[in-house]
Amino acid sequence: MIEKALAFLNGDRLLHMGLIFPIKRGTAEIIHADSNGVFIKECESGAFMMSVKCAVLGKKLLDAAGRQELFCVCQESIALYLTDKFNHQKKLTCVQAVYEKSEPIPLQGSLDIRRLDVSHTGAVFEHYQYADYEYLKKRLENGGIYGGYVNGEMCGFVGTHAEGSIGILEVLEKYRKRGFGAELLGFMVNKILEEGNVPFSQIEPENEVSVRLHQRFGFTVTPEKLYWLFD
Repeated sequence: MIEKALAFLNGDRLLHMGLIFPIKRGTAEIIHADSNGVFIKECESGAFMMSVKCAVLGKKLLDAAGRQELFCVCQESIALYLTDKFNHQKKLTCVQAVYEKSEPIPLQGSLDIRRLDVSHTGAVFEHYQYADYEYLKKRLENGGIYGGYVNGEMCGFVGTHAEGSIGILEVLEKYRKRGFGAELLGFMVNKILEEGNVPFSQIEPENEVSVRLHQRFGFTVTPEKLYWLFD
């Protein structure tokens, strides 16, 4: 099943990196894999992820799976079907940015970057409200968020989401426009490279600042979109 899944997903490796990563990491339960599509459950996040050539196949697999709290799909027709069938209240549309190089990103060394722990949950949630408190607490418990410090004071943070993408990137307002966001992103890219993995981010297309930052660092940004659906 793994070979079949990767054979399909590597046909568009950039778009499918969010599915490839958990399969290679060993956190994917493969529900279906053949030359027409792949459907997995990513066990760290609980997300059901799909990419299919044929909408009929996708709909059949989704009908069998039933309503779930979190989906990530690579085709808009499947996203629309999920919205109509299961009435998910929220949809996040993203492009995927993938760092295909093996060379680390040079850092300025302007920040003292440290792994944060659960005691920082309140501070992270105060400044990053794109995720709920319990989710951020769990990411901190798992060591997935790092803080950048200037003169002993935290100026921002960056992390990885449960399914493996880079995110949770925020620079506190008074520290913006000093290159700290780039420093935090570069740190996380280098850490993922050291672990032998491929860095990737999922970005809302209208977030042009983030898209440009990733492109400046050499990320390839997909023209295609992927879709998260949740409540």
